[in-house]
Amino acid sequence: RTTERCSLIDAQHAAQQDVGTRMKTIVLDANELMHDWLCVGLKYQLLDHMHHATWVNVYVPAVVFEEVVANHARAVARLQGNAESLSREQKRLGIKPVAVDPHTFDYRAHLAELFDERLGFTVLPWPQTPHEELAMRAINRTPPFDQKGSGYRDSLVWADVVDLARSGHDVALVSADKVFADEDG
Repeated sequence: RTTERCSLIDAQHAAQQDVGTRMKTIVLDANELMHDWLCVGLKYQLLDHMHHATWVNVYVPAVVFEEVVANHARAVARLQGNAESLSREQKRLGIKPVAVDPHTFDYRAHLAELFDERLGFTVLPWPQTPHEELAMRAINRTPPFDQKGSGYRDSLVWADVVDLARSGHDVALVSADKVFADEDG
């Protein structure tokens, strides 16, 4: 862990202790964020309320933020392809096509602003996990790596969770990814 990374996390943790309350630290995985691209649903409203009531701190690993932004871009590209197919079919049927311009929305900026200004989520800096450690986990198929050696992004998320727990946070990882579940699910 870098000094900057430690001081960010430790300063927030110290502030929690000053309040006299053991706050819950929630780490969100990409699959949870992608259920609600704009983060406006009930769970985000609750997290917003809980954050402002100082019950929880919500962290998003850097790899998760980048994965969500990239997956959004791919979803928009798929939508654009579908819109073009629909437009061709509308023209064939003599119906005026509806124009779709996916380039008017900067999702990265939207998400960063939403996390920072409204929801109070912290995007963590990239973990400083040594490549040797990640490689050995992959070679030995140690979770979150699977039996094929896949799981690099999940390992970066796991490194953030471990760093937070080691610095004294009571961490809950919110993920639909089975690699993080115990035998009971």
